Amino acid sequence: MSGPPATKVSVIIPVFDREAYVEESLESVLATEYPALEVVVVDDGSTDRSSAILGEIRERNPDVVRVFRHPGGRNLGSPRSRNLGLAAADGEYVCFLDSDDIMLPHRFDRSVALLDEDSSLDGVVEVTELLFEDDAERERWGDRRRRYGPLAASIAADGFLSACLLERSCSMHTSNILVRAGLFAKAGLFRATRELSEDFHLWLRMAACGRFAVGETTRPVTLYRRHRGNIWKPGALDSVRDVGVLRDVLVWARRSPHVAPANVAALGRAYREKARWCIGRMGSGEGRSAAMRFASRLVARDLRWALDPGFAAGLARAILRPDGTRSPRTQTA
Repeated sequence: MSGPPATKVSVIIPVFDREAYVEESLESVLATEYPALEVVVVDDGSTDRSSAILGEIRERNPDVVRVFRHPGGRNLGSPRSRNLGLAAADGEYVCFLDSDDIMLPHRFDRSVALLDEDSSLDGVVEVTELLFEDDAERERWGDRRRRYGPLAASIAADGFLSACLLERSCSMHTSNILVRAGLFAKAGLFRATRELSEDFHLWLRMAACGRFAVGETTRPVTLYRRHRGNIWKPGALDSVRDVGVLRDVLVWARRSPHVAPANVAALGRAYREKARWCIGRMGSGEGRSAAMRFASRLVARDLRWALDPGFAAGLARAILRPDGTRSPRTQTA
């Protein structure tokens, strides 16, 4: 006897001028051979051959691949494109893939089973691994993490956000999560005003109001390609931007009926620790000026920062630090 039908999974892929990678990306999704799959592609106003390639793949796989465009074929950015994909998706489970990244054949083996078995779970986090296009990209990346995902085989669902932010035993990434479609009703969608860190913003909201489990940890389920054309490039201001994201999500969490007090507290602690860390890493010259601007913005939003001993000490060190000290390095919260 055959078992129950597989739960439908929607893979959402925004595409803008990725003719060099998009075919390999979509074919990697199809190669999973998951029996209840739909691939929701949003052509975000591509001007190269991406649109033609998408059309060819759609013709070869009419029952699986669906292609959408913004009104007038406009380019509106990845947040709005992912939101359009979410609006069109029919799957009970949803995941994302960027159009230059790769999905591996076992992508849904563990994650779908976990969600099928436990209706209290909202999502599963697994591992994505970096794929460097060449040695120059590998060198440019430096000593930053080469994998995103769980560092532990098991993390308590009720403590998942704290594990990600405070214990740093897990990191969420665009392509390493699978979630129930219903989670977006609680967490919201991608913030259209954010072209950078919009995914981090949503992952935090998801982890704050959802219950997550750890899936595959021994091998990656996707490959995150690094090349010269990546939209996001590591930079000194990444950590400062993370502070802004943490503050935004903390404000949202305090108002949300779906976020437990423990998760509000975890966000608050992470926000304070990240701000203190950033101000303490800023140096002289332009770094000193950046430290003053950063401190001024925080105090203007919340006067309590002026009375925070750790923050004040970090600011003093930044102002008094001799020349040659580096600005903040990338450290994803």
